[in-house]
Amino acid sequence: MQQISDFLVTIKKEKTELFVKNTKSSFKKIDKLKKFIFGYIYRDKKLLKGEYLLIDKKKNSIEIINDKFGTYPLFIKTNKNNEIVISNSVKWINRIDTVRINLDKLYEYFMWGYLPCTKESIYKDIKTINPNSKIKIIKNKLKIYKHNYEIFYIKKGKFSDSNYLNLFDKEIKKIGKFIQADKLYIGLTSGNDSLLGSLLIKKSLKKHKFFTATFGNINSNEVKRANARSIKIFSKINFVLKESKIYPSIEEIKKISDRLSGLSTIACFPQYKFHSSMAKKNKEFFFDFSLFEFLRKKIKNKKDLKKKYTTPPNVVNEYFKNIPLSNLVLNQSLARLDKVYGRYMIEKFYLYDRAVKNQFYKSVFLNDHKMSKIAIIHNSNILNYNFNYLKKNKNFPFWEIYKKLVKNDKFYLDEMNKTKKYKHKNLPFIYENFCLKYRLFFIKVLKKELNGEIDKLFNIKKIIYFLKIKKIKKNHHWFYLRFLNFIIFKNENNLKI
Repeated sequence: MQQISDFLVTIKKEKTELFVKNTKSSFKKIDKLKKFIFGYIYRDKKLLKGEYLLIDKKKNSIEIINDKFGTYPLFIKTNKNNEIVISNSVKWINRIDTVRINLDKLYEYFMWGYLPCTKESIYKDIKTINPNSKIKIIKNKLKIYKHNYEIFYIKKGKFSDSNYLNLFDKEIKKIGKFIQADKLYIGLTSGNDSLLGSLLIKKSLKKHKFFTATFGNINSNEVKRANARSIKIFSKINFVLKESKIYPSIEEIKKISDRLSGLSTIACFPQYKFHSSMAKKNKEFFFDFSLFEFLRKKIKNKKDLKKKYTTPPNVVNEYFKNIPLSNLVLNQSLARLDKVYGRYMIEKFYLYDRAVKNQFYKSVFLNDHKMSKIAIIHNSNILNYNFNYLKKNKNFPFWEIYKKLVKNDKFYLDEMNKTKKYKHKNLPFIYENFCLKYRLFFIKVLKKELNGEIDKLFNIKKIIYFLKIKKIKKNHHWFYLRFLNFIIFKNENNLKI
């Protein structure tokens, strides 16, 4: 299978065409029988596993299959003539058929950071394809099938720390079988999650050689602690992306927005720079441990969900001119979540919507560099063990598992105590500062929207004002980062209202 960065399928009455490209090439029309892939795939007995988007050009048909987590974006647009365009990027759809912005969905999008449990998007007539789907195109006609098992399932039995360790070991060993021993790297920080993740990976893949990396000021406490951990678990840290190289150029900001179709936030620039630098090291896989962050921060009820996992309504309302009833919008979203997830909605939302869906940018960036992200939560057995564990217990046993792994080793016990008490200093970036660092560029982009349709909905002048006086209110930077990403994409691709 050939790894690609973009694809485009056009379906008309008289013909269907497939085009693919890599990051550094232009689109090529595919007429021959061939398979293409985003990400990685492996077989566990008869099941396909991994994080992938497959495009299979057959003799008389085209099949598109995404994994059960929807790791990579997949969009479909149908116009008035029933002509269909399918792609991983809204940018390429816009090149074929003009994309317009769905103003009715913007308020909900900026409140949640995505649109919960719906195929709708912030772009008119563009829908997202559900995870776990197969698209089949035969004789210029399209059908969408659900081709695999449900994401969540109820399990009976005991859910202990020891069982979790055994399950993790078993699943990681399966993945390790198809990874070359010297082709993977781990991002290490001074935080909790990469520490526990590194210990688990090292325990399971004893024959593999690990390449460790971090980013920041070489003399900062964060990098020093990451290096000390690397030496203890693996070897001296192999690569540090210096603080001065973390911030992107203007062209890179535009590229980040393009790759995300204006979705998510441009706060992911550190990962973009980190991954693009790591790609030069000739590695193929990157282990991602963000699973543990979500397990440590469990939400317990709908009130908690509204408070922690939506942009506070008062923040969103400050920049909208025509304010919908925020509680009504929130309740409509929650009603959809209830309808789709049913029982244990909180746990399912927490593990899938927050831990899986909002992490897609990492996979996109790595795939652009012909690498693959291995996210531990993108494993059905581990995901469901976590689901069944959280269903019965108040908290995930993070430190209990950690203690079992390190036993009485003084270094690790000291690290545990430091991590529990430690407040991060000397971080290589602060998101508020990022907004201000590029404020002249952002202001220039925003001014293009003054007196237009977007300006009728958003208070553009207020955003420009705060950027000019270099003052962003507390907790408002997340709205700025999401909104600026959307506006840059709109302007760069001349999207219509």
